[in-house]
Amino acid sequence: SRPSQDYIIHRYWPEGNSQLLDPVGPSPLLIHLNQLRLVTPQWLNFSLGLRSNSDAETVMQGWVQEMWGYTIAAASLGISHRIVPNFQVEHGALVDTAFDFSNHSYIYHYTYGIEYTLKGKP
Repeated sequence: SRPSQDYIIHRYWPEGNSQLLDPVGPSPLLIHLNQLRLVTPQWLNFSLGLRSNSDAETVMQGWVQEMWGYTIAAASLGISHRIVPNFQVEHGALVDTAFDFSNHSYIYHYTYGIEYTLKGKP
């Protein structure tokens, strides 16, 4: 997150800012059930608010706004995250993934299917 996004964050969490957000998406996320129950209502409300806010689109791409909803909601409730470096590798079609990625990452997260043509070429 960046300070230029703070005005959107303040709409949902007036006391918050970009520096107080954990870099989570929540992809992937391991969470205690009681924390999930706590965060879910705000996550939904914040996500719906972001999706219906044209200002948010200028600083937070639409396809990740529910991720922002989660991150803001979790921070506003005091839920913090332990970030595991290299837990997942995430590359697009135009970036070569190291052959040995499985030696240093647990998960391969691929979300860029639209980068390929119908003939399977990037």
